[in-house]
Amino acid sequence: MSTTTTTQDEVGNAPAEGRITDEGIAAARAMIGLQLRPEGPYLQDATADTLRNWCNGIGDLNPLYRDPGYGHRSRYATMIAHPNFPMAFGWLGRTRWGLSGVHGFYAGNDWEMFRHVRPGDRLTAVERVVGVDVKESEFSGRLVLQYVEACYYNQRSELVARALGTCTRHERKAARDTGKYKEIETHQYTNEEHDRIDQMVLDEPTNIRGEHTRYWEDVQEGEELPRSTVSDGHYGLPGGMRPGPHAWRGAAERCQTSWSLFPKS
Repeated sequence: MSTTTTTQDEVGNAPAEGRITDEGIAAARAMIGLQLRPEGPYLQDATADTLRNWCNGIGDLNPLYRDPGYGHRSRYATMIAHPNFPMAFGWLGRTRWGLSGVHGFYAGNDWEMFRHVRPGDRLTAVERVVGVDVKESEFSGRLVLQYVEACYYNQRSELVARALGTCTRHERKAARDTGKYKEIETHQYTNEEHDRIDQMVLDEPTNIRGEHTRYWEDVQEGEELPRSTVSDGHYGLPGGMRPGPHAWRGAAERCQTSWSLFPKS
């Protein structure tokens, strides 16, 4: 009896090199309408703690989403969830179907919000495949766009939110061969830049208007609004794990400058 010995170095070190084929695309399109098993749930029950921890994870300091006492005094008469709290149920819309071995990138979500989530609510989600597109790119030649729709419901079967998730599939070898981004170098931050970013994070609470409404007559033409650091993505786990100081800086380094606009109380 012969045996084959495989060393650890030969297992799992190289990424899959799947190809985008007409047959693979046809198989992916045949899945349109299929209901997927949602990932998670990570957070399903809305409580004061889970709502606050989600905000900790994404760095949102709005007291309407964090402080039950503040929420009680607001026009909602209760603390409410950050609009994207349903995402804590699980990371829906990722590459988890079809085109075996072809690399996938999470390409974003388009969200529609229908109802506030309040403490005591329990969420469920239904995710289904809704589309497949084929396009050409400078990055990797032929690519595939896959779309899934996730609908989130509360314990009364009321639609809370709907998200359209997009992922892109690329052949790894084709992307290497084009080398579109090979000349890009990682920016090295100076100590002064780190200090400026840290100060922007520390100044964030002063930019929250909350219950202090900015009325039309209070705005002067040419007035510069305070700037806020807004992460270009949810930094931290879907469960809302609170990042440490180094994570806050990391999120700020990937931030984009945005006007500080918060929902009114």
